[in-house]
Amino acid sequence: MTNSPFGEKSFSPSPTVLTSGRKIIFSIMIFFSYIVLECVPSDNSEGAMLHELVCTDKVPDNCATKGLHPNLFPDGWREIDVEEFSQSAFFTYSPTHIEYRQMYASIHSPPMLAAKLFHFSDGTGVALNNQPWAKKVRYFKFGCDHSYNELMPSECNKRGVSHFGMCYHVYECSKCSHVMSQDSSD
Repeated sequence: MTNSPFGEKSFSPSPTVLTSGRKIIFSIMIFFSYIVLECVPSDNSEGAMLHELVCTDKVPDNCATKGLHPNLFPDGWREIDVEEFSQSAFFTYSPTHIEYRQMYASIHSPPMLAAKLFHFSDGTGVALNNQPWAKKVRYFKFGCDHSYNELMPSECNKRGVSHFGMCYHVYECSKCSHVMSQDSSD
């Protein structure tokens, strides 16, 4: 077992570095899973936003799978259709982290469902499961199905939540108490 350049333990003898045109791809085998990072040159003349993928074992507090056995489904797991997925946060917000999971209804009790989970800052997320032999993709959501109510500035002040005026709106989910805010002046 060796240390990878990212501080993680790796079972491969050494990381594999491949070059392809202007991209550098690092492939590291970690606990029988591959993590692939693409380093794209920073000559970003078009103004596009690039996201850097960083491998970490630190799980954010708002993560839907924090403290959950790695083979169990997160709370609120439900299958959705392609129409609901097309209107999901996946296309609007950047995920806070991405996770690959092999999940069972109870630990190691078949059938297993493997999926890539995309977590968002509000403790929710979407997941994709591919079925290559059937040429299908299944879509899922997890976490709270938020129901927000707006908080008045006086209520925000009592709770110590920032409220910045007339065009600033603060909302609280009546189900999970998640607080979010938005500025509608734009």
